[in-house]
Amino acid sequence: MMNANQCNMTAVRLLLTVSLLALVGCDGGTTGDETVALDQADTGIGPLSVVMVTDKGEFEIMLHPEDTPRSAANFCNLITRGFYHNKDFTAANSVARTLGDTPRRPQYQIPQEFSPSLLFDKPGVVAWTSLPRASEDSDYYPHPTRFFLTVGSQDVWNFQYVPFGTIVSGIETVQNIKVGDWIKSARVKGDPTPLFEQYADEIEEWNRELIRAGHGKPGENSAPVLPISSN
Repeated sequence: MMNANQCNMTAVRLLLTVSLLALVGCDGGTTGDETVALDQADTGIGPLSVVMVTDKGEFEIMLHPEDTPRSAANFCNLITRGFYHNKDFTAANSVARTLGDTPRRPQYQIPQEFSPSLLFDKPGVVAWTSLPRASEDSDYYPHPTRFFLTVGSQDVWNFQYVPFGTIVSGIETVQNIKVGDWIKSARVKGDPTPLFEQYADEIEEWNRELIRAGHGKPGENSAPVLPISSN
């Protein structure tokens, strides 16, 4: 029997599924591309993407701030801080390639920004992994830094993991990634400034937690050295 929290999440996922079916069934009206253009014009956020260079080649991820604004802000912030430099891939299977976790996970949370227009219905989807549930009464939430890239469709992941990007070039590079391959560099294409300004308070909190976990930006103070326990 589902508890109240699980019922709420089920209702949200059903609502998103109904919305998706309504969008697919509509004829005429505003297209998805026009909607994105309108959203970007209203917010002042232009096209944003991230280019990642690995030891196997490079690939580009188009972000979707119109659907997942906090995920896009978080990812751009991590990229500009050099967070993914030298990070390696620790999992590779027939469906996805997953970036490895860090020894100390930053203790902040990003929301579940599910969107009916971002589904695991094709290769090249970029999404956050999930944090383990704290209890049977809690839900899964996106990991704040760990993500994966798909090389095949996986519909059972819809509304379970949160997609926030799409690979627009270099899918062959991603397909060739194996465990132990690593990211040599990453950079943002486009101007994330409007996004950073919109979520300035949250980014400030995220950065505090990143520094506390020992992931300071070059030139910043790292996490304070804690005294050695006598126990």
